Amino acid sequence: MRLLLTLFVVVISGCVQRMAATEPLRVCSDPNNLPFSNQRLEGFENKIAELVAGDLGTVVEYTWWAQRRGFIRNTLNAGLCDVVVGLPHDADAAWTTTPYYRSTYVFVARRARVDHRSPEKQDRRRL
Repeated sequence: MRLLLTLFVVVISGCVQRMAATEPLRVCSDPNNLPFSNQRLEGFENKIAELVAGDLGTVVEYTWWAQRRGFIRNTLNAGLCDVVVGLPHDADAAWTTTPYYRSTYVFVARRARVDHRSPEKQDRRRL
């Protein structure tokens, strides 16, 4: 019985892998958002998508959409893709995996042009 069950699992998993290989991994991504992604596939999220597709035995098919307001609604929720590689781990709009990196953002400017201690006092037209 154990051998039969093991054989069944191996056959089923092989069928699933063959089925998965016939369909591309549809990825929604920003076309101009380096170092994350771009249309020339130079971003690290592009590389992650390629690795996942390779493990599934298929290829990546991209839908390019700028990651702005409505990105998830207009792409993933609209059925244009199967996955979005980079989302915050606490995003309510989709299920996410365990984070694979953490990052912060820093505002950098020349000292002569911007007083970083008081951004609300700056003339934003000069920025």
